[in-house]
Amino acid sequence: MSGLSQKLSTASYDGTMAQYRGLAKWVAVCGLGLLMVSGCTGESSDIGIEEPSGNLPDVVVTETPVPPVSPLPGPTDDPMTNPGPLAAPGTLAAGEQLFPWHLRTDKAEPYFTVEPITDEIFERMNGKSWREGAIPISELRYLRVLYWAFGSGPITGPESFRDTLDNHGTFVGEIIVNEAIADDVLDIFKELYLEQYPIGLMVLIDNFDADDTLSMNTNNTSGFNHRFIAGTTTLSNHSRGMAIDLNPVQNPWVSGGNVEPQIGAPYADRADIRPGMITHDDLAYQLFKAHGFSWGGDWRSPKDYQHFEKS
Repeated sequence: MSGLSQKLSTASYDGTMAQYRGLAKWVAVCGLGLLMVSGCTGESSDIGIEEPSGNLPDVVVTETPVPPVSPLPGPTDDPMTNPGPLAAPGTLAAGEQLFPWHLRTDKAEPYFTVEPITDEIFERMNGKSWREGAIPISELRYLRVLYWAFGSGPITGPESFRDTLDNHGTFVGEIIVNEAIADDVLDIFKELYLEQYPIGLMVLIDNFDADDTLSMNTNNTSGFNHRFIAGTTTLSNHSRGMAIDLNPVQNPWVSGGNVEPQIGAPYADRADIRPGMITHDDLAYQLFKAHGFSWGGDWRSPKDYQHFEKS
């Protein structure tokens, strides 16, 4: 028996694919893929195959490990724990959706920042919320936050502010306040987001040319604006950056039969509590009070349910 035949006859097969492949390699060398033992006898065959000279090396089979396959997400997987790739902080404009779900604390943290007013931000403010006679720009701070949005469609009337939270998501917000309250405000809005407190919109009032009525009609939460208290010649605390108006549609200014914004008239009845309405049991009220703010809903008259300020 030739040396090659001895190797074939002594090779063992234990049923594994690896050993089968080892045998197949030797058969291919001897018979050009023909599974014929006669082709490996060491004698010349009719097709001119000769036995290779020298000793053939032992067969070495190397198994390549196959990495495990991760299962596809199931219906019970929670996207909040692994939200996937997110836009870097500062890369999305305020009012844009960051992610359709709510983020866990460690994912949300980098999106809450306080910074001085840059030239770019001041360009947006100049001649609008910041005008001649306003406080020095160095006393103001620009905050970027995340907020949990209402599910509302185009704003055409009270019926467009749905009380359900479908189409909700995580959005990028911005607000300008006085340096003295910047850290308090950041902490408040961080807690509101983590608790999924619904907010309609949160962009600078300069997006509305500092027109408070236009801002309120879009349910925009805002801070600094150099303006007078409506109907007076007294500067508002917004002029100092020491006041915030939160969800003005759900929390209108009410004096007798007058309601501002008028689109918020269905929410003037404070007995019918719906999402985003501020009451003494409301999380926003509790957080602002804990940080030393007073609430316009506690005023005798007028009632300014959207308004929090600090002296």
